[in-house]
Amino acid sequence: MAIVLVKPCVKLFSLPRTLLIPLIIPICVIGAYAVNLNYFDVYIMLAAGLVGYLLHRYGFPLAPMVLAVILGPRRTRTCAGRCMYSRINPCGGFCPTTGSARF
Repeated sequence: MAIVLVKPCVKLFSLPRTLLIPLIIPICVIGAYAVNLNYFDVYIMLAAGLVGYLLHRYGFPLAPMVLAVILGPRRTRTCAGRCMYSRINPCGGFCPTTGSARF
């Protein structure tokens, strides 16, 4: 079934950016609003888009950002577990993930 959609998608992506971007932005805004029916989600989406644009414009590499987003929550859970279960606090006395101080 996906093979049927290949030709229309190729034609859609062959449009110039001046036509493609105004088509994509309203769809993104509607999708962000539709998740929770909340304008705050739209603002977060717009802020993330602006940050992404600025990072792209100033030449920051994409791969470290993607790794940070994917592996960041796992690192936070690991640090929280170490802070809670060890006698020697690896976070230097204050655990930022739990907000507790232990010396």
